[in-house]
Amino acid sequence: NYPLRNLLLDFLRGRTDSRTARRAIESLRENYPPCMFYALMNMTGTHDVPRAMTLLGGGPEPAGLSRAEQARVVLTDEQRQEGMRLMRAFSLLLFALPGLPSIYYGDEAGMEGMADPFNRAGFPWQNVNLDLITWFASLGRLRGETAALRGGDLEIMTPSPRSMVVIRR
Repeated sequence: NYPLRNLLLDFLRGRTDSRTARRAIESLRENYPPCMFYALMNMTGTHDVPRAMTLLGGGPEPAGLSRAEQARVVLTDEQRQEGMRLMRAFSLLLFALPGLPSIYYGDEAGMEGMADPFNRAGFPWQNVNLDLITWFASLGRLRGETAALRGGDLEIMTPSPRSMVVIRR
C-alpha cells in the first residue's frame, strides 16, 4: 500500500492537509473491495523507498541526489528527534487504519537511510532506540487486543487542517 504510506508521510511532513489525506484514504477504500482494503499491506517502508525516519526527520528526497550524496545523508540530532516524534504518529496511524501494519526491519529501531541500497543497512543491534521499540510493541499489543482495530468500521474526522482523528468501531 505505497499510496497510503506516501499520503501519510506527506500529511505528517506538512505537504498536504488532513482533509486531503482523508479524501485519499476514502478513495483507497472506494477502489478496493472491503476484504482487500482490510488486507492491504500498510508498511513503514520497503527496500524500494527511503526510510520513513529519514523523510520524517527532514531528510531530502532522493530524486535529484547522486548516489554519493545519498550515502552522506544523516539526520542531525534535532532532525532525529523530530523524526522520532513523527514516526510515532505515522506508526499510530498505520496501526489504527484498516490493513495489516508491516514494519520494515529496523524502522522500529529508528533506522535511517535514503533510497536503495542506503535503506538496507544491517539491523543496528548496538544502537537501537528502545523507546521506539517499546512504542511499536505497545501498538502491536493494542491491535492484537482490540477487535475493532483488526476489522471494525472506519470513520475519519478532520477537525483542523493539521489534525486527523481515526475512529474504529
